[in-house]
Amino acid sequence: MTDRSVLRADIEHTVSQRRDPFLASTLDGYRIDAKIAEGGFGAVYRATHLATGDVCALKVLHPHFARDPNMTARFQREAATMERLRNRHTVTTRKVGEADDGTLYIAMELLVGEMLQERLQRVKTVSWIEAVRIGIAVCESLAEAHALGVVHRDLKPANIHLAQGTDFVKVIDFGIVAVRGSTVDDGEELTRAGMTVGTLDYMSPEQVMDRETDARSDIYALGVILYELVSGTRPYGPLTGPQLLAAMLTTSAQPVSKHIEVPLAFERVLMKCLRREAKNRFDDVQALATQLALLLPAEAVEEDEATTWCHTPAPVFERALHQRYDAVEKATIAAVPPPPHQHAAPPVYMHPTGYPQVMPMAPPTRAARGSVAQMDQSPYYGWSPPVMPLPMQVVSLPPPSVIVAPAPPAPSKLAWVLVILAIVAVSAAAGAFLHLYF
Repeated sequence: MTDRSVLRADIEHTVSQRRDPFLASTLDGYRIDAKIAEGGFGAVYRATHLATGDVCALKVLHPHFARDPNMTARFQREAATMERLRNRHTVTTRKVGEADDGTLYIAMELLVGEMLQERLQRVKTVSWIEAVRIGIAVCESLAEAHALGVVHRDLKPANIHLAQGTDFVKVIDFGIVAVRGSTVDDGEELTRAGMTVGTLDYMSPEQVMDRETDARSDIYALGVILYELVSGTRPYGPLTGPQLLAAMLTTSAQPVSKHIEVPLAFERVLMKCLRREAKNRFDDVQALATQLALLLPAEAVEEDEATTWCHTPAPVFERALHQRYDAVEKATIAAVPPPPHQHAAPPVYMHPTGYPQVMPMAPPTRAARGSVAQMDQSPYYGWSPPVMPLPMQVVSLPPPSVIVAPAPPAPSKLAWVLVILAIVAVSAAAGAFLHLYF
């Protein structure tokens, strides 16, 4: 490195320090090493905890918002929300604090990999199977948030992280979440600050119209993401600004099959997510996740049994997996003709306890169903599922039939002669007996 390049690096470092006072400083026991990203509310830094040496991501509220009571309340609400979220597909929050100078921060796990937006910029599209896998993971993260009354409201590829090497999905940035029962005035403050609640390209029509949002608003955003993943474009194409807004409120999105060939079942699920009226979408992410899980071919699931994305919690997929098991078994038995003594009616399956709990992992092979060894390895936060009994097969049998003995063979001529001689002999013996005594 020449003296000129060293001088240029020093100048750039000095300029960046002047632009960002947090760089190369210490904040409440964290040494801030570098800036990772910056948004409307704050910036995210790579930081090191001086006492433990742990490296983390530190989200800090912008200093010019520190004196705004509404913005500080919003940041604190995000921090409180993040602390409650513990799903493995949601970024983990380690600490929430306030420095001596009043700076608010959130210490989170440092993610290594790339954002889904960066992946799309690099590869343009992904297969529909990969899109389904990402969608299932996002649904798992949102299911926990929605159960706590939290709506993300800013779901987009830039807020979905793929881990390096494994593509493990993490949902990040719950910065503009809507929490039911909150008294913070979101719209007025954001309008005053010159920002928009969400990203227009991924916002639901009710969110655009500033109406009440719920879990179905996040479902719409996830539908836009899945549409973009497989087609390389968004449901309304290159439209932006007022034109996009008018199209969202007056027309329906074009079917994704107009851009790329996908299974019809996948397209139906996708387009249901994009319905303009929230009541016409899936009621919750559990219902969406179940339909997505049913789309995955069996070979695709079995190949990825060791990967972490398919370790799904029983509450979301138990019924879907049972439906797949039953469908496979019925198809297998239907392919075998029934024995001659049985009716051709399809067999009936009965579970002794209804739908039992399913282990939170990929569907095992038929021979491994009910394996205690597999189900005890549950990653779902210590949840120990019960042993899943094998389904009982009850085959309809015909009523017992009456057994009819075969007819005896017709007697021959010799038999008839022997019968006549026996009758004559018996008659002669009877006559001699009567003559002697009478």
